[in-house]
Amino acid sequence: MYFTPGPSALYPTVREHIITALDSGLPSLSHRSEAFQVLVMEAVQGIRSLLKLPDDYSVYFMSSATEVMERVLQNSVGQYSGHLVNGAFSSRLAELAEMLDLIVVRHEVGWGEAFDSLPNFDSGVELITVVHNETSTGVMTPVDYIYNLAAAFPESLLVVDIVSSIPVVELDFSKIDVGYFLVQKGLGLPSGLAVVIVSPRAIEAEQRVTVKRGTYRCWSALKKYADKYQTQETSNILNIYLLGKVLADMEAQGWQEK
Repeated sequence: MYFTPGPSALYPTVREHIITALDSGLPSLSHRSEAFQVLVMEAVQGIRSLLKLPDDYSVYFMSSATEVMERVLQNSVGQYSGHLVNGAFSSRLAELAEMLDLIVVRHEVGWGEAFDSLPNFDSGVELITVVHNETSTGVMTPVDYIYNLAAAFPESLLVVDIVSSIPVVELDFSKIDVGYFLVQKGLGLPSGLAVVIVSPRAIEAEQRVTVKRGTYRCWSALKKYADKYQTQETSNILNIYLLGKVLADMEAQGWQEK
């Protein structure tokens, strides 16, 4: 596989799984059927195994990383967000926050540069975003730096973009509140599916957001369906199925070989 801003090479077993899915009529499943719940459960369990998620963290499916960025800001920030910026995707988070009329503070270094100090955000910052591996430049922020960031701002929600890190990075999710990735990068699946992991603390923050910037896809509504291994709307059924199958293939092979 290779990392580029777009999709990477497909995982070797994807073709076989697509043929099986088409032969079985899987893309025509109702998203309220028991069969769909089973394939969602398989995908979610694979994600939990891969990332070693705490039991009380939720897993949601969305269409893209940009959608996840927007939902995070809409659902978890009332006024003030802080952003570590060192490339195109970390900058996009800050730009979306500005579009939502939030008070935005940036801790910014040049593209292709790494962060050499923690940000000087006020203690009232509600949410902090950081990209683990900035896809536009390839610069990786050390995991220890991310943990130090969490320790320095314990009252703030910490959001980590792991789009170009999965399935290699080993991240202690108990130290962060939201993590998200795309299936078309390191997992080698067709594009069009994003996975977002949300902590109970992030879901609770939704109740403190007094300025509502969109409520249909709020954390609590997404959780209501996710708890039943469903999705809120008709989703990318084929890709959720493929995600579950490829994660199982990777686990059978051994994560160290992925």
